Amino acid sequence: MPNFSGMASTFDIPNYGGELFLVTPSDTPTLTAMGGLNANGADLLVNSTEYTWQTEDLAAPAQPAIVEGANASFSERTRANYSNVVQIFQYGVSVTYTKLAANQQLAAISADQNPVQNELDHQINLKLIQAARDINYTFINGVYQKPGDNSTGRKTRGLIPAITTAAVDGQATGQAFTNAAATDIFTANAHGYTLWQQVRLSGLTGSAGVVAGTIYYVRDVTTNTFKLAAASGGAAIDITSDGSGTVKAAGVLSKTLIDSALDNVWTNRGIKQDMEPTLICNSFQKRMLSSIYITNANYREASRNMGGVNVQTIETDFGTLNIMMDRAMPSDTLVFTHMRLLKPKFLLIPGKGFLFVEPLSKSGAAENYQLYGEVGLEYGDEGQHAKITGLTTA
Repeated sequence: MPNFSGMASTFDIPNYGGELFLVTPSDTPTLTAMGGLNANGADLLVNSTEYTWQTEDLAAPAQPAIVEGANASFSERTRANYSNVVQIFQYGVSVTYTKLAANQQLAAISADQNPVQNELDHQINLKLIQAARDINYTFINGVYQKPGDNSTGRKTRGLIPAITTAAVDGQATGQAFTNAAATDIFTANAHGYTLWQQVRLSGLTGSAGVVAGTIYYVRDVTTNTFKLAAASGGAAIDITSDGSGTVKAAGVLSKTLIDSALDNVWTNRGIKQDMEPTLICNSFQKRMLSSIYITNANYREASRNMGGVNVQTIETDFGTLNIMMDRAMPSDTLVFTHMRLLKPKFLLIPGKGFLFVEPLSKSGAAENYQLYGEVGLEYGDEGQHAKITGLTTA
């Protein structure tokens, strides 16, 4: 995640009167349900930038047929290692002397006082909130990066990229296409798409103007051709080079897709009620879940508190599942997880702790501080989680 630079001055952050409201959502449900940024517990602490955990399995169940007096048979089970890295989260805070002193200088006429009495404390608190949001986002979406030297930053692997065993592609079967720069037309015989349907492209050659994996909307539809728009109702995208590739229609979340993902976990690992089995999604897929389970199937719905996060619960074919909304979830993805397998891992800095604020050297007439921490995700056995990707978002 990025460092924050810049300086809080009377010109950059004008003061206004009246109660102060934060307009950016600051909730971090996945991180909160894991216990938050709380480094209490020896199992949460690491003493290396890379850390590991193990898995092991049992033989398939069978009915033995052993004769009397036979020698015992011997077999070995194998273990496997998973690993991840802690990632640096670092944010700078700089407040000018003038800004520290003129905390009641208002940018507009007002009878009220500026509610921010200490600008430095306030800016540090905002960075703490931002750090929690960044960590929450990374634990879900983080792409793994373990550099060989210190010229590149470490990146912890998030839950979605970690899931490979029970990964369900919700998209329809792909169709080959060609496209023409002169007309911006894509040709895919008998494609079956309808106006403003969402699609994604892959395996692109040429086709400058579009990007693989991005959601596009079909327009100017005929039996064998269409154009693409960046938004529903939008203008056709200008294609600047002829090309080809594969086009797939985004899938609509359904009980069949969900059951396929859950059955994979249940068959290979088991779904454990004591491990908080949970579906994590963004707002659109939450509405789809309500339609699938509550409206259409008339399943039972309730609510409860999980680690300080309010969640809904539903009775499904695979037991009671929590449903938790998280803004950091991609809108085209649904994740199933055993929440108690997810743990933050903290690298404690001697004499400072995990997430700490410290003063930096002076640079001009300002107070300079940094917020610093190193944290990574442990997700247990990736086969005990599942994901459905490639879903429609509208």
